[in-house]
Amino acid sequence: MVEHKLANVLLEHNERFFQYPELYYRSSNAIVEDKKEHASLLLPNTTFDFSTYFNALSNGKWRKYTVVDNVHFRLEIKGRAVVTFLSLRDQPVGVGMSRLDTVDVDCDEFQTLEYDFPNIEDDLLAFQITTLAPTYVRNGYYYTCVDESKVRDVHLAIATTTFRKEEYISNNVALFKSEVLAGNDPCAGHVSMIVVDNGRTLDPKPLEGDDVWVFPNKNVGGSGGFARGMIEAKRLPTDEPVTHVLIMDDDVSLSSESVKRTFNLVSLINDEYEEGFVAGAMFSLGDQRLQIENLGYTNLAGRFGPVRIGRHYMNVQEEVVWNERELPVRNNVYAAFWYCCIPMTTIQREGLPLPLFIRYDDAEYGQRCAPRFMTMNGINVWHEDFDDRYSAYYERYCGTRNALIIQAASGVCANVDFFDALFEKKFLIEIKGFNYGSCELLLDAVEDFLKGPEFLQIEQCEKLLKEESAKAEKLVPLEELDVSGFNLERLTTKERMRTWPGRLDKWTHNGQRFTPKKLISKKPAAMQFNANAHPAPLIHFHDTVLVTNRLATMGAIRHKDKKRYRELMKRHAQVVKDYQKQRTEVEARWREAGPYLKSDEFWATYLELDKYARESE
Repeated sequence: MVEHKLANVLLEHNERFFQYPELYYRSSNAIVEDKKEHASLLLPNTTFDFSTYFNALSNGKWRKYTVVDNVHFRLEIKGRAVVTFLSLRDQPVGVGMSRLDTVDVDCDEFQTLEYDFPNIEDDLLAFQITTLAPTYVRNGYYYTCVDESKVRDVHLAIATTTFRKEEYISNNVALFKSEVLAGNDPCAGHVSMIVVDNGRTLDPKPLEGDDVWVFPNKNVGGSGGFARGMIEAKRLPTDEPVTHVLIMDDDVSLSSESVKRTFNLVSLINDEYEEGFVAGAMFSLGDQRLQIENLGYTNLAGRFGPVRIGRHYMNVQEEVVWNERELPVRNNVYAAFWYCCIPMTTIQREGLPLPLFIRYDDAEYGQRCAPRFMTMNGINVWHEDFDDRYSAYYERYCGTRNALIIQAASGVCANVDFFDALFEKKFLIEIKGFNYGSCELLLDAVEDFLKGPEFLQIEQCEKLLKEESAKAEKLVPLEELDVSGFNLERLTTKERMRTWPGRLDKWTHNGQRFTPKKLISKKPAAMQFNANAHPAPLIHFHDTVLVTNRLATMGAIRHKDKKRYRELMKRHAQVVKDYQKQRTEVEARWREAGPYLKSDEFWATYLELDKYARESE
């Protein structure tokens, strides 16, 4: 039998630790760093509760996903304190907590505290420390004892792709070198990092070395960058073959403990989950307590979003325990590529992502592979909220086009009518809101889908980005606009139009056809942008509309343009006719081309690998 670490007691002493301490501990007093002792100081006469997102052990999931059948705890401690060991479980009402044991500590020098948790199935195991005097702790962790033959040989390659985000990448590479590779964690010496530089602006010299590799790449978006990362992981010149590829966004903030726990998890994985994907949760960079998503799915309305709906704050104990529940059963489930660990055996069998540039490459890959998914408290990244970075090009063009492609090429989301959900319904929202540029993007998306796989096989990502983005509405600071006369006090509404005004709004597309002039208001109207709804009560029968972002700091002014409206409606009718006529034949071509578009052979040509090799090769 050998000891194998599961998770460290995480006391990071960084900005996040001080700003959001309840992700790590709950107490009336702060934990402070004592650099002289290389330890954390717990102030006297205080209880410090570590049944938190990062410092409670996901006991139920370790036992479900892995060969773990026993859990132990080790902590170096100095001072006078009482350590209480706990288990927590989800109950129909609230959280059930059991006090398993207590240990008295009274020592003037560091001693190693050991505890063997009982063999129980509760969701979480944790501990509390009640200090009777100043108490120091360091090097705490949970571990298991396991037959050495059950520990898998793992080499984890982190593949991250970036486009001119040097600061994020430099920080994450530095974190990787100093915290993942260093120390005595099981992952040391068995993890590499692949940086795919789509912008070709990184200087590799200060980054490379110590198992970090930088590859210049064409600007082919996330799908192209991650495909390159998978390709390079297959041939990485390491002493041991790569067994898992951890796909990770560049613009994330990362705790090294997430990587360590991921490595420990796949090292002890059981046969049932050996080809499972580890899905890291996405937390908000703006409010770092807030978990936005840990697994995604595509619903019948064509929305790509979290399986677990709602806003979940992981500084709350009930939420931490509730987060260990089995997720609701959904169809069309996937793990997002901001943090997704994939077995190399799956990549070799299923191939690479589709060349979609951006949007839904992760949804297609996860649904195509249809693995078991694993989520766990303490495995996450922090990411900018999507609400704050809406792009009409990404959503209306890439999103609509790619949804149709993934359904045709891979057969995923077979129960979803993307044409109706993402094209017809969104076109109606945009045309009624005078957002003519987004209407053009939607029409372009369907027309390009109908061109078939030949259109996608030609690498034209930058060209399309430039051409299509030029059609999208541009928001500018409100102080640059003349907003006099606009009511900025009421930008959203949950009201619905009364029956006849509502019907008029629908039939006339907000006064753009068959509408007497006497019904049209010359007063300007204002609304907050909503990609998924038309706030008719706010802008009904107005000629001019101010659209703002969520914080009402940026905006754009739209004007009703009947000539452009008629042109777009004529083109819309033709696109609908073409889609209905050509759909079956075009989908068959996408389906036939699918295996080639996911192959190493295709991607080697598409990425021009001979041209974009590492400088040292």
